[in-house]
Amino acid sequence: MKYNGKAPGNLVHQHVDRLARHRQRPLAVAPLQAAVALQARFEGRVREIRHGAWGFIVSEGTDVFFHLSSVFGARPVVGSTVLYSKFNGGGAERAHPVVVTQDV
Repeated sequence: MKYNGKAPGNLVHQHVDRLARHRQRPLAVAPLQAAVALQARFEGRVREIRHGAWGFIVSEGTDVFFHLSSVFGARPVVGSTVLYSKFNGGGAERAHPVVVTQDV
């Protein structure tokens, strides 16, 4: 899958690199980069956010749970386009990490 002609993994790494430079903590981000590099990425849209803490991303007709603590970079709003990896969350799939690629 490509997003605006770029592979989703490259976009995630670009966001992580930018955060590391902004906060001047490049070594703190290295473990995240290594973990993210191994996972498939999916593109979806934030369907809802509840209690300002968690919500659901819809992708290919399926809901994926996410917690705002799993978001890197800008905070999503309903309708934001996001890239994410997903994992078994104990009954439902859970998105982590989540990166906003386009706001509403």
